[in-house]
Amino acid sequence: MLNANAQKWVAALRSGKYLQGQSHLKVTVRHGGFREWVAALYGRVAPVHYPYTEYCCLGIACELYEYETGKLHERPVGDVIQFVNTAGDCSSSALLPEVAEWLGMKPENVYGELARSEALASKNDAGVSFSVIADLIESDPRGLFLSPSLALPLAGDLAGEKSAGVRGQGGQGVVVD
Repeated sequence: MLNANAQKWVAALRSGKYLQGQSHLKVTVRHGGFREWVAALYGRVAPVHYPYTEYCCLGIACELYEYETGKLHERPVGDVIQFVNTAGDCSSSALLPEVAEWLGMKPENVYGELARSEALASKNDAGVSFSVIADLIESDPRGLFLSPSLALPLAGDLAGEKSAGVRGQGGQGVVVD
């Protein structure tokens, strides 16, 4: 089940508010050029007003985190926008660990990795639409989000006892150790 922050992310992906881009979390396009030529070649209509901003699906998550928490700021490096946290760590192509954690993902899951060596960033860069990516996120694929039962300590752990290597819900075990 998605946490409230991941639900906001899915809603933002479906909102139509964000133009999709590739390779970077957020890019400000200041003039026409190669991107527009490629868009025209493949029958996509390019925006006509400059500047405009393009986002990766993960960039939208960073934008939401920045808005909701105030714990990131943006730093332009040419046309590419870096997201910078309060410790000074920055990224222009992957989630910062605190953003992944805010979404309910493992902090090291900075590319939105799924089972079978796939990642949301790769799907985005391959041209999979935000709507399809939102559907995929909403399906709660194995490997993307922490299970709520795994994020909380077990009663035995709180009492200082070692728990078994398998934790389960509703008769389904999940190996964690």
